[in-house]
Formats: sequence, C-alpha cells, structure tokens
Amino acid sequence: MLPLVVLRHTGIGTYIWLVTNRKAEQRKGKIQLVDARVTWIAMRRSQGEKRRKFGEGPALKGDDRGDEPDQIADIVRLYGRFEAHEKSQLFGNDDFGYTRVTVERPLKLRYQMTPEDKARFLDAAPHLLDDIQAIDKALGREQQLDWNAVWADEAMRGGINQGSAKMVNARRQSRPRGTTKTGTSQLARVPIQLDNRRCSCARATSNGH
Repeated sequence: MLPLVVLRHTGIGTYIWLVTNRKAEQRKGKIQLVDARVTWIAMRRSQGEKRRKFGEGPALKGDDRGDEPDQIADIVRLYGRFEAHEKSQLFGNDDFGYTRVTVERPLKLRYQMTPEDKARFLDAAPHLLDDIQAIDKALGREQQLDWNAVWADEAMRGGINQGSAKMVNARRQSRPRGTTKTGTSQLARVPIQLDNRRCSCARATSNGH
C-alpha cells in the first residue's frame, strides 16, 4: 500500500498490484502485501494533491534535486525477500476468496380489508362475492398485525379456508371475460401486505399457509 497524497488527483490510499501467471515456485498460491505507507519524503513543491513522493537515492549529475534516501530500492527489496514481518505480509489465495450468502428475512404480513380493496376485488371477480364475504366476516375490518395470532384462531382460520378454497376452485373452473389469468390471484393479495416494521413474523404451517 502506498502513502497518502502521492498521486496528483487523489488523496486516498492507493495500491500497486503486481499480477502475473509466471510466479516463482515459492510464490505460487501466495499473495504478498507490502506496507509502504510510511515510506515517503515531502516534496519541495506540491502538485495538486501530490505532496509526498518516494526518495530516489543519491542525486545524479545534472539533477535539480539533492540526495534522497533510496526508498524505491527499499520497497523492491522488501518485495524480493518474500518474508513475513510487520511491513510484508504473506497470504494464501484462499484468504482472498469469498462465499455468496443469501440472507433471508422472516416474512411479515399485515392484513386489512378496506371497502376500497373489497370493491376493487369484486369489480374484477363478482362471482366470488360469497367467498370474500366469508373471509371479511372471519377477519373483520380491523388491521391485523400478527398473522400468527389470526391463524391460531380456529373460527378465523375456518372462514379463511372456506373462502380461499372456493376462490381457488373458481379460478380453476372459469374466469369472467376480461379477467387475466393472474388478475384474480393478484387482487386476492391486496388486503395482505408486507410490512417489515410493525408486524410479527409469519410462521409456516403444515398445510402451507
């Protein structure tokens, strides 16, 4: 890793990567990191963000600079020795691998049948009026934030099962003209919405609900 402010257009830390498929035997399967963050000298005059540089060694005849420490050679020697210490760390290739992980959040459901939701559903599927009425009667119009509690109530569960089973059968047997194949099923989800902030987690049951 290079020191800060050694580049003209950025002040952030920077790396130089040496990538090759012709490694020496001792370097195969290994990655070496050289820490050169404190290896620098101040410049006499800054150039944009660049205010530091690596010392280039004794001045040659005709140079407009004085003698400097040969820091570039020091860094090259650190790299060439291929030894592990505080300024040179050795790692295996596997240390820089990664694993893709899928993080799943618990499903949280909020239910509320509003007059608008009910009207919108029945406009598209008027033949399911009795079934919607059964579900509406079982769950009521109050907002339900804990689906586990709703499903634990046998009376509510019975009304939901009765209405939803008829809705599924009706969708399979016939659809009213102008209704798409998935239109009814999409509308059925209107009263049940995802709400990760306020709701309790929904548990899976043996019958899939």
